[in-house]
Amino acid sequence: MEVPQGRRNRLVSLRFIISSFVVLIVAGDSPGQASPYKLAFSTISPLSFAGGSFKSTSTKNFPISRHLASALTTLNVSGLREPHWHNPAEWAIVLEGKCRATSLEQGKTRPSDTFDYETGDVWYFGPNIGHAILGLEPSGCTYLTVYDNGTFDEYSSSFDLSTWISRLPRPILSQHLNTSTALLSSNLGILSPASSQNGTLRTTDVNQFIVQGPLSILDYSPPALPVQIAKELHRFPLKSSSLPQVDVAGGGTVTYVDDTLFPIAKNIWGGILHLAPNALRVSHWHLNADEYQFVANGSNIEIGNFLQDGTLAVNTYQSGDVGLSPQGAAHYLKNNGNTPADVLVIFNADVNTGIDLSWTLGSFPNSWIAATLNTTTNFTSGLAKKYKMLTSNIMPASLAVPSSQ
Repeated sequence: MEVPQGRRNRLVSLRFIISSFVVLIVAGDSPGQASPYKLAFSTISPLSFAGGSFKSTSTKNFPISRHLASALTTLNVSGLREPHWHNPAEWAIVLEGKCRATSLEQGKTRPSDTFDYETGDVWYFGPNIGHAILGLEPSGCTYLTVYDNGTFDEYSSSFDLSTWISRLPRPILSQHLNTSTALLSSNLGILSPASSQNGTLRTTDVNQFIVQGPLSILDYSPPALPVQIAKELHRFPLKSSSLPQVDVAGGGTVTYVDDTLFPIAKNIWGGILHLAPNALRVSHWHLNADEYQFVANGSNIEIGNFLQDGTLAVNTYQSGDVGLSPQGAAHYLKNNGNTPADVLVIFNADVNTGIDLSWTLGSFPNSWIAATLNTTTNFTSGLAKKYKMLTSNIMPASLAVPSSQ
């Protein structure tokens, strides 16, 4: 019996979709060729400041990532990322050390919250939420921030307190703060550059960005304004033992937190993908978001992106590298190294959505799959069709907390 034209077209389309997972034109890492889906972030030199260092990714150096940008910040003990805000939302994870962050919400009661963050903790600050981060003893901290706008560069595009004050006309600032212009000039280095003296912290640049000061000055104390804890807290302990995990014997663990667990995180969510040696995060795609990857530790992480032109872009990532899998592009992650690896995965959405290859194979009649792959139903009936996230054939490994790069 002849297959109707409409059904024939659907079968041809299905055959292309699934067979493309099996036989592909491979592109990606090759001598002398840079891949658009990979950025060797670890080779980029950071900007140095008195209180720490900073480097970032955006469409300027990672053009494919149009929806997500990132930054890696290191704070010394008492190094302070000055109070600031920006239009994109900010999702962050502490890779190493300890820090303290205060965020400011809108409202007549001036709600704010302050938390100490340790390795593995996550924070989320919505668009234009004012915040500042302080490095704490004994060693300061390193944290990765991700923003839901690929063109955003925090260094050049955030609203910083030091710049704000320095730009205000002195009479306006004097009236606002109910003080004299002479007193402003003698005490604010951003208006009248001066060195620190008599224990008074002074600034000498219109964009301090990351300042350094003694703990006696920069230690936190509650503000005099009325304070209340925000209804939705900005801190989430991603390494918490009570957090649901997908644990595959021999493969590692996947720990995700979306807005069902962290309600304030409306624009960005993420987690830690811990891969044992030889473990595979199976091929899958996301319906509603790009996937932004940061290799926190480990080496020889293979990531393959199945693209809409039918090709597969395969790249190898080292510790500190950044990758991107565009929305809708099926992709896998494989740890080809000899040691466990931790990959941070961040998404520009609020909820976790994804479909993998096994799920796809199991969602259509067996005869359809056989026809699509031009094979027998005996073969396709034996394929793994149950949902899975990780696969491996080695002994289990525990979740490792990411280290800084």
